[in-house]
Amino acid sequence: GNLWPARLVRAMAEEAAGQGCLIRCGCPAVGLQGLTVRTAAGDVTATRAVCVCANAHIGGLLPELSHCITPMRNQVIMTAPLGRVVWPRGFAAEDDIWYGFQRPDTRLCLGGGRKEGEEETDNDGELNPELSAALRRFLTDNFEGLDDVEVEWEWPGVFAGTPDELPLVGQVPGRPGVYVCGVYCGQGMPCARAMAQATAELAFSGAEASVDPYLRRLRPTRFTRGGGGGGGGGGGGGGGGVEDPAPQRGAPL
Repeated sequence: GNLWPARLVRAMAEEAAGQGCLIRCGCPAVGLQGLTVRTAAGDVTATRAVCVCANAHIGGLLPELSHCITPMRNQVIMTAPLGRVVWPRGFAAEDDIWYGFQRPDTRLCLGGGRKEGEEETDNDGELNPELSAALRRFLTDNFEGLDDVEVEWEWPGVFAGTPDELPLVGQVPGRPGVYVCGVYCGQGMPCARAMAQATAELAFSGAEASVDPYLRRLRPTRFTRGGGGGGGGGGGGGGGGVEDPAPQRGAPL
């Protein structure tokens, strides 16, 4: 089977609202000072903690972390119903560069192709024609009988990566009570819920970092000069901080 992310998120939001959580949509946060979040509708001041979970847009509220966050745009296409089964199960190919599944109504949903038209941007309001062509080319080059398939929908999405391809989870250096959670390097679906739970536990306890060895590796201090808590393998996530802030690519969505 396949997970429908939008339905899952709505169900979680309804459960949270039922327990007293106030959710404001269409109200962007435009600034953060101490524990006061500035929004388009006015300021909101937290009594305990603020969690910044804006993923590719985290740098807009926490500019000191912008050097270690690389936003990138990805795209997805959805075909018209084919009336036959082409993909009996979901798949990922070429190190997750391509991924897709077939819906019960026989529509094909294909995403990825990031390396075909790679760009660093947090703009998800327009399509990249190079990615559009690459997605269609992947269908016709790898599967028979799809030369004339109709694409009914296409949409972009923005994700983000860090130099060591690990998320950011923990208290922000120099900002008591401010926590960050995000930048999943394209792997948000399997890990975002666990990372959010870990961040909430930190915020409620007031701890700077988790005692869990893996979660300690995700602290944003690894990207500050002289910061501890080294990240995983790859570009410069070691315990001494990042001297060259140029981020490498994260994994695709």
